Amino acid sequence: MSPVVKQALCNAERLQLRLLQTDQYLEAKKHMVHYWACSSREQYTLLEREGKGVFDLPTYDPEAFQVLVPSSFGDHNIPLRVIQPRGKQAGGVFLFIHGGGFVIGSAALHDNLLRDLAERTNLVMVSVEYRLAPEFKLPAAADDCLDAAVYLMSDEARMKIGHTLQFIGGESAGAYLTVQTTLRLRDEKSIDVGTALAGIVPTYGIFDLSLLPGVRLGREKVGDAPNKQNENFMWLSLPVDAFGSLDEIKKSAWSPLYNVNLRGLPPATFGVGAEDPLIDDSILMAAKWELAGNEAELIVYPGSPHGYLVVDLDVTAEAIEDIVKFVKARLT
Repeated sequence: MSPVVKQALCNAERLQLRLLQTDQYLEAKKHMVHYWACSSREQYTLLEREGKGVFDLPTYDPEAFQVLVPSSFGDHNIPLRVIQPRGKQAGGVFLFIHGGGFVIGSAALHDNLLRDLAERTNLVMVSVEYRLAPEFKLPAAADDCLDAAVYLMSDEARMKIGHTLQFIGGESAGAYLTVQTTLRLRDEKSIDVGTALAGIVPTYGIFDLSLLPGVRLGREKVGDAPNKQNENFMWLSLPVDAFGSLDEIKKSAWSPLYNVNLRGLPPATFGVGAEDPLIDDSILMAAKWELAGNEAELIVYPGSPHGYLVVDLDVTAEAIEDIVKFVKARLT
C-alpha cells in the first residue's frame, strides 16, 4: 500500500507566481525579529502581538472564549481558546495546535483561520495554549496537548463547549504535536483512536526531531535559524543534556517517524509545500501511516513554502479548502 498522493493542480504561470511569493516571503523572514534576538520572553510576546515577530498582526475574534483545563503533569492550568460556529449546532470539536517551533506562537494568533474553519466545517475550533520552550522543554508542550485532548473527550467538555473531540490538527510544530497526541491517547490512555477520532490534520510537520538531511541542508532557506549552527528551535526546545547522541532523539518517544507501532490510527491528511525543507518528514510519515494499515493522503503544493497555512499566499485558500473537504467527508 501507499498513501494517496495528490499533487495540487498548478499551471506554469501559477507556479511562477507561487515561487516568486515564496522567495519574497523567505526574504522577508530574514528581516523579522526572531525570538533569540530578544532579551526576554515578554519582549518577544509583545512584538508578536503587534505583528512584528515571525507571524502577521493577529486579529482577535470577539466571540472567542477561554476554558481552563487542569494539568495532570503539574500544578498549572492549560488555557483552551474556543471559537464556535455562529447560529448553528456544531457537529464536533477540532483541536487545533499552533506552530512556532515549540518556542513561539500562541493559541490566539490564528483566530481568522479558526473562525473560517469553524464556519465552513461546522466544528467548534479549540486552540490549546501549550507551554513553550526554552522555559519549558519538551515534552511539556506534548503533555499539555494530551491533557487538552483528554479533556475534550469528556462529559465536562460536552457541557461547556457543546460537543466532544472528533479531529486534531496543527501546523509545523503543531503537526508534530498532533501526531504525538494521537499516539499518546492510544498508548497512555488506552483510547481506540482509530474509531474515537474521525481524522487528524498534520500540516507541514516535523516528525524526526534529530532533523532529516533535507532540513539540515535547507535550514537557511527555512529562515528559522540565525546561523548554520545548532541555534535553532530544536535545540531550544529539546532537553539536549538528556541525549548522548542524535540516535537518542530518534527514539519514538521524541520522533514519531520511528514509532514501530502505527497501527489502529485515524485517517490523516498530510499537507506540505514543495519548497519546504520539511517535505521529507511529511512524505515519510504519510507513507508509514498508510503502510501500517491506516488511511492517509499526502497533498504536495507546488512552489509553496513552510508556513503557508497561516500567511496570505496564493496557495493558502486552496490548502484550507482541502482541509475542509477532508473534514466534511468524515463527519458523521
